Amino acid sequence: MGRIVKSLGDTASAMGAEVTPGGLRVMAADLYHLSDRQIAEALARCRRELKSSNGFAPKLVLGDILAFAGLVMGDEAVSIDAVGAWDAVVGVAARFGATGELRRHVEPPLPDCPQCHATGTVLRQDEQGHNWASPCPCKVVTEPPAIPQRILDTVARMGGWSMFYDIPTSAYPFRRRDFMAEYSRWEKVETQLETWRALGSGSAPGMTGLASELAKYRKRLE
Repeated sequence: MGRIVKSLGDTASAMGAEVTPGGLRVMAADLYHLSDRQIAEALARCRRELKSSNGFAPKLVLGDILAFAGLVMGDEAVSIDAVGAWDAVVGVAARFGATGELRRHVEPPLPDCPQCHATGTVLRQDEQGHNWASPCPCKVVTEPPAIPQRILDTVARMGGWSMFYDIPTSAYPFRRRDFMAEYSRWEKVETQLETWRALGSGSAPGMTGLASELAKYRKRLE
């Protein structure tokens, strides 16, 4: 956080903009989920492109920084919450989503483990002399975390967890953009879906177009 505050302060000084220390901290908190590269590029554009007006120094405001960071698409602003959701999805997919669905993650056994000797199992013996194998403590199994319903719905509408595992570099910015746009309009889509479900698939007045638009979601949600 301190690094972001300093970058914001340096940019404000370079522009001649006045921002209070409290304002810098608030903006830094709102930018916390962005990558260092996004923040650096956005602040560089602020310094280059924001001009003075009527003799007054340009202003450094959060909306301009977010816009220059690519978090405004058309008239629809993507919230910081959507950025955090994207980071969570990519992290979960990388650890638990290699098969296209979330499965428990098993760490490989330690190569120098003195108990299992890198086999992942330990032979034990009970009181009656019976041998049995048990998992070695070095072989850690982690269950997938609980995922909020909004994220689950967005992932489903994007095609499932396989869309977020090992994303090609060329596709990454577009996948990220599409996810955050879908995530940001989740409430609007859910409201439309509830209306559609209540009315069914019949030809109720005014609903034909809506049913057509939402048909692509029906298979995944039922």
